[in-house]
Amino acid sequence: MKKPILGFAFLFLTIPCQARIITVDDNGPADFNNIQAAINDEDGDIVIVRDGTYTGEGNRDIDFLGKAIIVRSENGPENCIIDCQASYGDPHRGFYFHSGENRNSIVQGFTITNGFDGGWDCSGLCSGGGILCLGASPTIINNIINVQLCQ
Repeated sequence: MKKPILGFAFLFLTIPCQARIITVDDNGPADFNNIQAAINDEDGDIVIVRDGTYTGEGNRDIDFLGKAIIVRSENGPENCIIDCQASYGDPHRGFYFHSGENRNSIVQGFTITNGFDGGWDCSGLCSGGGILCLGASPTIINNIINVQLCQ
């Protein structure tokens, strides 16, 4: 009688765990209507952002909060745009990595546009209007970044 129970225990231990997929859509049914809320939800998930243009709070200055999470567009950067709506007087960026994120923190498949940091790096160049990494090394794959130049 002990052998079948032991066999079932090994069966459950060998079934791989799958990450929960969270969806974001600001115009329709989904788990969340902004990207930051989906990231805030849990660690170790995959966040799929549906096609559209994402603006405003929760869809700019996106912070992974040190989480090992995948945030990706559903159909690539041509179809999923993060419009930071930034200006010199109102600076914003697409993503901000600053909590020790590593290669397991992945951002993939977005067009990030109209970002403006307003700050300067040590060489006198504008820094981080699209994606800023400070003390972090995330994986950044297949993104298009069109940001405003410093003036």
